[in-house]
Amino acid sequence: MNTIFALEPIMSLTPHAISGVEVLCREYDRNGVLKLPENFDEHLMRVDFREFLLTEATERTANWMGSGSNASTYVSININPVELQNIAVLEKLLNIIKNSGICKSRFHFEVTEEFTNVDICDLQKGAVLLTDHGIGLYIDDFGSGFQPFTYLLELPVSGIKLDRMMIRKSILDKRVRSIMQSCYVVSTSFGIDIIAEGVESLGDEMLVLSSGIRHVQGHYYEKNITLL
Repeated sequence: MNTIFALEPIMSLTPHAISGVEVLCREYDRNGVLKLPENFDEHLMRVDFREFLLTEATERTANWMGSGSNASTYVSININPVELQNIAVLEKLLNIIKNSGICKSRFHFEVTEEFTNVDICDLQKGAVLLTDHGIGLYIDDFGSGFQPFTYLLELPVSGIKLDRMMIRKSILDKRVRSIMQSCYVVSTSFGIDIIAEGVESLGDEMLVLSSGIRHVQGHYYEKNITLL
């Protein structure tokens, strides 16, 4: 197994500046070729191994955040619904963050839509635990399915991240552009952040700006930073 961690910048567009980074897990095959996320081995999705990944990511990024040049950025770490309802896992992560000496508010957790057989009440308990400690909870891939809307209504959400396919489709379909604008209005009404993923060109950036969105993420800005 050859698993690495990398950081992808999350940009503010007004003005242009890195406001945060997302931790990405990457795996290489035996020939040294980078695997696509959909081709990850099954062990990466096991709850025990996912717990290990979350712990590793939290420890490594805490060290990275402690350096002077990264003192004003935040770090987002993916967490799936099974992990979000596991209070023992969350308490372990909170303890790691506490011991790092880094302010908890500089950590964000992005809940993904990977499982549907979870109890929303259990998710609420985990979400409240995180937010009570000042950690922001974001909904990842917003607009890709129905479950994120339930999360938005039922969980103490700090922000949403628009699915990267919204950008690709909105270039050709004005209806999708209207949806993006509506998501911006919803986020403003809820008083939460909104980030557009999948920005790969200046045209994508201008499209996002025309929707009112001011925070973005994508390959257009810079290559991933590998965490050693």
